[in-house]
Amino acid sequence: MRALIALPCALALLAAGGFGCASHGRAERAGRQIDRGVDKVDEKADDAGDAIEDGAERAKDKTERAVDELKK
Repeated sequence: MRALIALPCALALLAAGGFGCASHGRAERAGRQIDRGVDKVDEKADDAGDAIEDGAERAKDKTERAVDELKK
């Protein structure tokens, strides 16, 4: 008996959650803008980190070549 009551209640809650809020308020829009901003900062930080790693790798290679030249 509980299952017969629980199923329609669960479906009603899912339907209300999915269709209950068609328009987004200011807070929702502001939250999305903040999320986009954080994503951009994260991407830029990743790019900067990659550039630093590339520069360090190039410096290491140059140092190793210089040491090899000195050994000759």
